[in-house]
Amino acid sequence: MRTPRAYPLVLALLFPRSSAAVESPAVTLVREPDGIRVEIGGDPFTKYVLAAPDGKPLVRPFLYPMLLDGVEMTSDQTMIPGGDHPHHRSIWVAHGDVNGVDHWAGKATQRPRGEIAIAGDSLSHELVWEGEAGEPLLVEYRTLRFLAVAGGDRAIDLTVTLSPAGARVVLGDVKDAGLCSIRVAAGISATPLVTNSARAIGERDCRKTRAEWCDISGIAKGKPCGIAVLDHPENPRHPAWWHVRKYGLLAPNPFGLTEFVKAPAGTGDMVLEPGKSVTFRYRIVIHRGDAKATQLPSRFDEFAGTSGPAMVPLFNGRDLAGWRVPSPNPWWTVVDGVLVGSQDPQAKGNVLETEARFHDGIVELEYRYRGNIDSGIFLRAGRKWQCQIGISVSRKRDLTASIYDSKRQYIAVATEAPALNREGEWNRLRIDLRGARTRHWLNGVKVLDFTDDAFPGSGPVGLQIHGGVRNMKIEFRNIRYLSLDPP
Repeated sequence: MRTPRAYPLVLALLFPRSSAAVESPAVTLVREPDGIRVEIGGDPFTKYVLAAPDGKPLVRPFLYPMLLDGVEMTSDQTMIPGGDHPHHRSIWVAHGDVNGVDHWAGKATQRPRGEIAIAGDSLSHELVWEGEAGEPLLVEYRTLRFLAVAGGDRAIDLTVTLSPAGARVVLGDVKDAGLCSIRVAAGISATPLVTNSARAIGERDCRKTRAEWCDISGIAKGKPCGIAVLDHPENPRHPAWWHVRKYGLLAPNPFGLTEFVKAPAGTGDMVLEPGKSVTFRYRIVIHRGDAKATQLPSRFDEFAGTSGPAMVPLFNGRDLAGWRVPSPNPWWTVVDGVLVGSQDPQAKGNVLETEARFHDGIVELEYRYRGNIDSGIFLRAGRKWQCQIGISVSRKRDLTASIYDSKRQYIAVATEAPALNREGEWNRLRIDLRGARTRHWLNGVKVLDFTDDAFPGSGPVGLQIHGGVRNMKIEFRNIRYLSLDPP
């Protein structure tokens, strides 16, 4: 994967607009001598801090203060006399073992390289993680997007892409790690309620349980509030374990398996080879009320329905390179960057398959049709399993985003999908398939979550145009894939 460098040109791709964002209040980023000040609706929200008050560079940049309704939601332990963990600086990015170097509590530096780019509500930053002697170990490409979300809450989308600066890098199996680390304010941690998406409650169970999100809520200035971190489904080893403490620390940690599940030492190591990179995406939700009141399951579904920069195109927009093209081929053409599937003169259909085979992963594409269409996407073992698009010829009703099994037929029905399916417009379909579980999003809304131990193994991605009903035609574009097999 090529790491994006031209930040202002790719921010729109890195951060597609979601329905959580609102047009007003506006987000404003202002450069200052020691960092970037962030305002929402003219009110202070946070600051991306780059230098100490005396002008000296920091060990690492961080976000502080984090304000909601004028109340501080995070803690910078260096600002507190006798702070228990001086390396806990509000919101920061760190890891305790990078080729043996402590980038968590130690003095190893994340040194900025180049100027910070600002585009609208987002900033992007390149940093070099150094060794004890100042030698470069990792190159990090960090992007931060600041959002106002429904109900007056706030959010930050954090994307961290890591690649070796030279030789291979091992991110070690340690508990002291968090590529999205947060220390909540003392008011919240004084009466903490730690919860997660797996319905675990309390520090002990939330540390041992993998979860899509984790939250710490409490009371600040007499009002219930909290902070949650959402772990994007595209992240390696999702769902993460959590380095969470009732005294106020919250960080997703997919590395520390020795600590969290008593695995053999080194089980959680992640190796980055030269020329390769890994990307992690998180959404930080700063909210009023507790986790239940802020509807974190819905907010996770919305975040999960957005895509990041790591997906690989399966269709190049020019020709059918990478696909097994039938011969003769009356079914599939490329017109103005769009892959068009239509029946042959005898109203027969076809399935166009990729040459490559896939197992666990995310497939995302856009489709458009008019009139009667029976189409779909085949995944894993050939033509045994399909995500339907359009009206089933056999069932004579719209079963878009439902699962069709060649032996058992429709085994899971996405009942909400027909109302979201827009004829004559581009529709965005996203399929997250790992192990026995599959989840489908249609136009940003999760419409199916189904588990079946009989799901087949690896296979090509296939696009179908059904036979039997004349004049069927469907168009596809932006067909992309992300492998979720563990690195």
